[in-house]
Amino acid sequence: MTSRWLLLALLAFASLSVGAVGAAVSAAPAGGTIQLVDLSANARTTLPNATLIQLKPGLVVSLGALRNDHLSRMDRFAVAANLGAQANARLKSETESDLKRGSHHPALTLLAMPAAAYNAVPWTGVSGSRWAPDYTAFCKAAKASICLYVPKSSYGLGASLALAGASFTDIDMLITDKTICSKEDGTLYVRGGVALGCLFFYPSGFNVQYFPGSPPSATASTKNCSSPGFVKVIDPHGGAEIAWSKSYLGYPWGASSSKTVTCTIAIMVPSGQPKPAPTPQL
Repeated sequence: MTSRWLLLALLAFASLSVGAVGAAVSAAPAGGTIQLVDLSANARTTLPNATLIQLKPGLVVSLGALRNDHLSRMDRFAVAANLGAQANARLKSETESDLKRGSHHPALTLLAMPAAAYNAVPWTGVSGSRWAPDYTAFCKAAKASICLYVPKSSYGLGASLALAGASFTDIDMLITDKTICSKEDGTLYVRGGVALGCLFFYPSGFNVQYFPGSPPSATASTKNCSSPGFVKVIDPHGGAEIAWSKSYLGYPWGASSSKTVTCTIAIMVPSGQPKPAPTPQL
């Protein structure tokens, strides 16, 4: 059962589907709109693109727009690993440049994000919830010490990606089958017994502590964040953090946003020292 935490976390999205939950609509009303909660799974795939869907009072979109959004999201999932590989190349270049400029003793090795960081379960109150597949693919390929990935707004309407506690949520309103949603590493969002879509969760912050050496010799890259909305803190005594700034809560999911933003930091620590795992801020 969906917990109170998940309901609070999805408050912004919940406002999209106001209205009583009635019998699912399978045909478009003449000259009218259909509320999202009344749209059957079959109707979401069979009604014409021009069908108008009311997400909340005053906010109506076409079914075609929702379908395009779904395709865009699937494309985003498919290219995430490639974007991560590009981020890894930038991290390697910056790290090599830093090492050449300084004299570092003893030898330094990368503090890597372990598998546990990707497999951590978002605190949603729903058993089996996982992080979004594009976040996981990007960060694994980036091979950073700490990594954040915030996808572009789902519909350009400013309501599909909301800050939920310490994680972001994105929803695909065309995925209403629990099995399909789960295979995509999503969490089915059910309201009043009606499946409204598949939720995808993204961490909004990561931090790590590590041994910097004595005297401190660890290095950290700081140039690989694609938006000023990311806040980076590097403690020379052995700590690093990146988080999404609350002052940027209207971006990147506002109507004008059209790109995914990322932030990766590579931390080089003395070889042979314990390497605590970076952890998401839940």
